Amino acid sequence: ANPAQAKHWWGLCLGFAYISLDEAVGIHEAASGWFETEGWLYYGWVIPGAAVVVVLMGIYARFVCSLPRTIRNQVILAGGLYVGGALGMELPLGYWADGHGADNLGYALIDLVEESLELMGVSLFIAAQAEYLAMQQQQLQVVFTSASSRTETP
Repeated sequence: ANPAQAKHWWGLCLGFAYISLDEAVGIHEAASGWFETEGWLYYGWVIPGAAVVVVLMGIYARFVCSLPRTIRNQVILAGGLYVGGALGMELPLGYWADGHGADNLGYALIDLVEESLELMGVSLFIAAQAEYLAMQQQQLQVVFTSASSRTETP
C-alpha cells in the first residue's frame, strides 16, 4: 500500500474499532438523549451521526478516489450500504417506534433491514480489502486452531 495513505488506513482501523465498541455497548443511543425529537428523528443521534458522515466523506474523498477503480466502487457501495442501514434505516425505525413502540413485528422487520444492510456493507468492505491486498501482492493469512489440535510441550 502507498505509505502516504497509511494515516487513512489507520483512521479506518480506529473507526471500525469504535463502531465495534458502539455496536456492543450502544454509545450512539446515549446521544439520542441530547435531542428532544419525535417522528422520523425519534432517534436523535442521527443528527450528529449525519454530520460525522459528511465530515468523514470530506476527509476520505481523495483517499477513496485514489484506490483502483474496482476497489473504489466496492468501497463506495460498501459505505453506502452500511450508512444506509445504520443511519438511513434509523429514520423509518424511529418513525415506527414513535408511533407504535419497539416491541412489535413492524419494528422488528425494519430493524432486520437495518441490520442486514449494515452486515452487507461490512462484508463487502472486507471482501474489497482482501482483493486490494491481493492486488498489492500482500499476503493475508488467517489460521484457526482448536485447543485440542495444539501440541503441548513439557
